[in-house]
Formats: sequence, structure tokens, C-alpha cells
Amino acid sequence: MPVPASYDIVLSFCKSMSSPLSRTLHTAQECPPERTATGQPRDRASRTPSATASASAAISTASGYREGRRRLKTRPIRASSYPSSPRRKSPSIEGLPFLLYGNDVPDARVCCDAVKLTHLGHACLLVETGARLLLDPGTMSDFAGVRDLDAVLVTHQHPDHLDVTRLAALLAANPGASLVVDVDTASAVEGLPDHAVVEPGDRLRFGATTVDVFGGLHAPVYGDVPGCGNAAYLIDEGAFFHPGDSFLVPSSEVDVLAVAVDGPWLKLAEAVDYVRAVDPRAAVPMHEGETTDPAKYFGMLAAFCGKGVVRRLDEGEAADV
Repeated sequence: MPVPASYDIVLSFCKSMSSPLSRTLHTAQECPPERTATGQPRDRASRTPSATASASAAISTASGYREGRRRLKTRPIRASSYPSSPRRKSPSIEGLPFLLYGNDVPDARVCCDAVKLTHLGHACLLVETGARLLLDPGTMSDFAGVRDLDAVLVTHQHPDHLDVTRLAALLAANPGASLVVDVDTASAVEGLPDHAVVEPGDRLRFGATTVDVFGGLHAPVYGDVPGCGNAAYLIDEGAFFHPGDSFLVPSSEVDVLAVAVDGPWLKLAEAVDYVRAVDPRAAVPMHEGETTDPAKYFGMLAAFCGKGVVRRLDEGEAADV
């Protein structure tokens, strides 16, 4: 995978500073997010024919692509190395019409001209690119009144990203919404309506909007202490990227990036390094729920990134980014 020059510069800087981010970026370079150590493409013969047919029919292959942004040319390969994956125990998940597998997806060119974002507190964002997608409805977010959702996407199982009790009420109020979670989160939502368990390399489609699943692990809180799984969602091939609690650099250019500014797993300098490594047109600060002075963190992030890159969103107010 070609690596942009800015990536090498940031990586070199991180190594010289012995930053935890350097280990994350180095790992991403050696083992790209679309490939795992043992991951292989799903055997097409094992696919449900009806699901394959609907997937092929569902995707658009001739839409325009935003000028100046490289489309996702390489489909992430599914991480099929989970012998106990909940999805393997739930054959009905295979038939969900919005779940497409990497090798069965044509080279789509789906995007929208504008991304409308609403920051609902902490890591929760409502993304509107044609579909209405809600990401990470957690305990520090105000999402109860959101309606007309097409999907709810959860990056990982931590309560500040997943409030199971309030999520149940939200899904009841949005009966047409699909719930999408990573492998490690599946057990936490067993009591909720049918949900899709996704792995790196899956592609989802909601109307004309595509969501590519990248992922790996939650960024380390300390040393080699293992973390939980973390799915990162790339919407419309780079129009918007939500990395969850990680510093994952996707293989596609990113137009708008959600970037965490506070948490036990990061320091602000690493957030700055991450924005510089991804090099988006706009970076939207998030994950501020545990700090008493989010404006200071937002301002410092803006000061160390390119002029006009950081876009602070007023909580609860929709904005075209």
C-alpha cells in the first residue's frame, strides 16, 4: 500500500519521541487494516446465493466521485480468523440485504457532495450523506430524540460508546434502523433486536451510502495490556471516517475525520499526530465528555494542525462540513 510522505514524516517524529502512536502507526504500515495475519477472503461457495445476488444488485457502480479525493481502490479483506465469531452462530445475519462481502462488491464510486454532521456529545455523531447513520450512542451523549435512522453503528463495547439501555429505546423509536456492532460487542447487545456483527473487510450499504469496515484493537491504555476489539467506519469511501478509540489510518484518503481529543488512552499530542497522518480536509473533535474544559482541547488541536482544518461543532446543531 503506498504511504503518503506526510505519513513517513509523522511516523519518524513519533518514533523519535517514543510516542505510543508510533507503535500504532508502525503496525498499520506493516500490517494494513484491510489485512490480518491470518485473514482470507470468504469462500464464495459458502455464500447464500440470494444474499450474493441482492448484494450485487444493490451497489451502484457509476456514481461520480468527489474531485481531488482518491477512492478506495482496495477492498479490505475480511478477518475470517474468528472461530467463535457470533455471526458464524447466526446464519440469519448472512441474509441481511445491507451486508456485502469485499470480494463480491464491484468497484463502486459512491459519494455525496456534502456531509452533514451533528455532534451529540462525546463520540456520538449523526452522519447524513443520503442515509442517516448514528455512530456510538454512549452514556455521555444525548441521542434519545433522533429519528428516521437507517442504521446505528457501534465501534466498540465501552459504555461511553454504547449505552445498551437507552439504545433499546432508540431502536424501538426507529424500527427501520439496522444495528451494526463489532465482534466483541455482540454479547452486550444479545437482548436487542436483530443486529449485524461486522468484521474488518465488510462493506455495508444503506441506500446510496456505503460503509467500509476497518478495524483491529482499541488503542492501548497502558503498555501491553490487551484491549477490546474496535471497528472503524469509512463512509462513502472517505467522505467521513470514525476511528472509534483508535489511531487507525485507512488506506483511502479521508475528507472529514472524527478525532478524539481526550481519554485514558491518548494525549493531545497524539491526536495532533493522528490528524497530520490522515491529512483530512477537515477534522472534527470528539471524545471530550470526560474533560471539564473541552474548548481548551479543541483550541490546542486547532493550533497545531493546518489552518482551518479543525472544525468544532456546536453540540446538537447540524452542520455541513
